[in-house]
Amino acid sequence: MFATGIRVGELVALKHDVFDGNTFKIRRTETRFLGEDGKYVYSVKEFPKSEAGVRTVIIPEDYAWLCSKIKSLNPFGEYIFTDKSGKRMTTNY
Repeated sequence: MFATGIRVGELVALKHDVFDGNTFKIRRTETRFLGEDGKYVYSVKEFPKSEAGVRTVIIPEDYAWLCSKIKSLNPFGEYIFTDKSGKRMTTNY
């Protein structure tokens, strides 16, 4: 996050298919709303909050090794960052 400027909501919505070498595309973000039961619901929007949020992020060369390391931690999950049960992490994890 520090090296790329990606937002937390964008980070928890990343999927493996957005990576291409040391770049990845921001195309979705997490949203939070109050459910009917009075509890917060976290879901993923298939588009960012604004047009400016659609972008390609470049991972600096010194950190490019992280892409393969992250993929090896969860190679078959839909989302990159999941908890031990395989459920997608949220901004409130």
